[in-house]
Amino acid sequence: MKLRKAITFLMMPFYIGNGRFGQTSEALPHGATRWEPCRMKIENGAFYPHIQQFLQSSVTNSGDWPQTPRSSDLHIYSLLASDDVRKHLIRWPMVMRLGSGEAATTLRIAFMQSDLSLFSPKLVVLPTASVGLLILPLQPLDEITDKQLVRMNYLLHKISRRPCPLRLCPTDPNYRLPQANNRGRGSEEKLADALNLPHPARGEQVTFTLPQVVEALMRGIDYRVFNPDMFHAFTYVQISTADWHSAEHTKTEHGNHLNERMYNFARIVLCINDKYRLSHMQVEKLVSRSFQNVYMGSSASGGGIMTIADDDSPDFMRNFHTDSLQPRYLWVYILALIQQHTLLNMTRWLSSMPSDPRSDQATLKQMRHSLKHMSELNVSMRFSCISDYSQHNTFYRHCSNNLGTLTLCGEVDRKIATLTDMLEQLSDQMKETLQVWFTVILALLTLFSATNDGLDVIQKMMDHTWAWVVGVLFIFAMLCLFGWLAQRFRRFFSSK
Repeated sequence: MKLRKAITFLMMPFYIGNGRFGQTSEALPHGATRWEPCRMKIENGAFYPHIQQFLQSSVTNSGDWPQTPRSSDLHIYSLLASDDVRKHLIRWPMVMRLGSGEAATTLRIAFMQSDLSLFSPKLVVLPTASVGLLILPLQPLDEITDKQLVRMNYLLHKISRRPCPLRLCPTDPNYRLPQANNRGRGSEEKLADALNLPHPARGEQVTFTLPQVVEALMRGIDYRVFNPDMFHAFTYVQISTADWHSAEHTKTEHGNHLNERMYNFARIVLCINDKYRLSHMQVEKLVSRSFQNVYMGSSASGGGIMTIADDDSPDFMRNFHTDSLQPRYLWVYILALIQQHTLLNMTRWLSSMPSDPRSDQATLKQMRHSLKHMSELNVSMRFSCISDYSQHNTFYRHCSNNLGTLTLCGEVDRKIATLTDMLEQLSDQMKETLQVWFTVILALLTLFSATNDGLDVIQKMMDHTWAWVVGVLFIFAMLCLFGWLAQRFRRFFSSK
């Protein structure tokens, strides 16, 4: 089945530095990266104002919002126009290999380059949570079937375990391959320099992988990838009405009729290849219908939108990828993915808490500071509804359920509550310990004062010989009393 349109947004979640909360005031270091603040065209009214401010305050010049986005809002970045990776890689089509052996085919794909939309490489960062997304939108340039798209997504999804080799497929006659008589650097040498790869031999091309592209794009940023083995993939698919109706329908356990095209769409959402066999229940859980000809899907690995349209369909349906997908549904998926990885970063950080921070005041202070910011984030990023449009709320809930956001919220709540109780107990213990130390000091002062006064009384009431004997006995009694008190205090501190 040939697809009318296909776009895959590869998303790599990461956390900045060590992922501490409330420590990052600037999303990216100034002048240290190849990214710049983005300005893009947005659609007003698709979301509630507070949701739109959170998502898009850094890409609008509206007077209703601050010109400088808050650290609690998303910060969106685009590649610099002068960037070497953009000039020598992003602008060119690429070739990837699908399949193996005699059945292998090649497919041309390209990075999308519309800077004023999400149809170009973007960096999305939430500074106060120290998390972000690298977004790489890719589009097949050749006709592609749903099975080929399943295979393409699967290969691109595995960024480290089984990275897919890529090479450029330039169409410009000025593009220069390495030649023996080239004194200057050719286009392939410039590509190798941009990706920090060895120069190719004469007449050969640079072969690279997506992990190498990611490493080049993220150079200068102190980051850690949540899962170095895979991208998340959000895919837009449009098929014709004839192809949709020509597919077989399978009756499910609930008596519903499931179109066979849904199975490959579910594989696309899961980022698995066509060798996996899915049950009816899995497909029905992964995919839901928004309208008669719009299907939505999401999973822990990816998501997607599938529309059914023809040349005579309404404009908004034929151009769904620009009229609805980019200004609405894609933002919803980004919101759900940022929420999920903010919560994952919380659980990661909470799980690494020291079991006994009492001996380290700096650690205790850091715990209090981070828990405060986590609690604020946990409240400010929880939304049950994000829009007045029912279909957007439906897709948001679908993503939240399948990404496990609600479960993560419950887990984070329990961990924060447990640690908060522990910190309160530690604070009470510290106050009690401090009070005991004051008691110890007061007791010592009392003993010294009583000893001094007692010796003065004895010296005045008795002659020199007996005064010396009674004084020694009195001092011995005070030492016994001091030893008894010291033993009691030692037992008290050893029990803490």
